[in-house]
Amino acid sequence: MYYVDTVALRKIMLDRQINTIGALSKRSGVGRDTLGRILSGEAVPSTKIMYQIAAALEMTTNQAGECFFAQKLTQNAS
Repeated sequence: MYYVDTVALRKIMLDRQINTIGALSKRSGVGRDTLGRILSGEAVPSTKIMYQIAAALEMTTNQAGECFFAQKLTQNAS
């Protein structure tokens, strides 16, 4: 199972001096609500949205892979 590494994504935002969801929304063209759900871990972005975010943050391929395709190493016991 994959998930978005929201900590890494927020770090890249700060490294690029993008301090708010609104600022990332303007640069990426992705809606604030969608970005909010992604950054809170509630949603996984589509391929198109991943590309828009990665382009807006000028992410390398490795950075994008690490952020958007992080693996969960543990599973919740039911």
